[in-house]
Amino acid sequence: MYSEGQMQGIFILTAIPSFSMTTVKGGYEPRYKIMMRLPEHLLEPVSRSLTAMNIHHVMIRERGRRVDSIIIRRRFDILRVCDLMPDSPTKSKSWRKFKRVMNMVRNGEHLEEDSKYRFERVLNEDEDEKTILSSR
Repeated sequence: MYSEGQMQGIFILTAIPSFSMTTVKGGYEPRYKIMMRLPEHLLEPVSRSLTAMNIHHVMIRERGRRVDSIIIRRRFDILRVCDLMPDSPTKSKSWRKFKRVMNMVRNGEHLEEDSKYRFERVLNEDEDEKTILSSR
């Protein structure tokens, strides 16, 4: 099993967050997950460490891949992982944005009427900056 500090390092190097807003009957709903693609020899120890940290996860075999991937989907567990993650650079450049969006979910902003617009604005910030810089 790994300590919290070691798990931070593993998250920094392997975790890939994803976030999207999906249309449902009553409007929009956030969908989020964290996927970890690990070497085979790390799967069991990381899985045991996540269980010891009370972070629910699922091991799924992706098509065309010989090794399972770990997926974290529950809101509470994702928020715990976000709290563990430092603000330092990570392998996946989307962590800073993901943490910001998940804080919005934590604060209940996804329940408001114009939430889709606010979430999309945060998710598209970098693209807007690139457009402004390239037009100069």
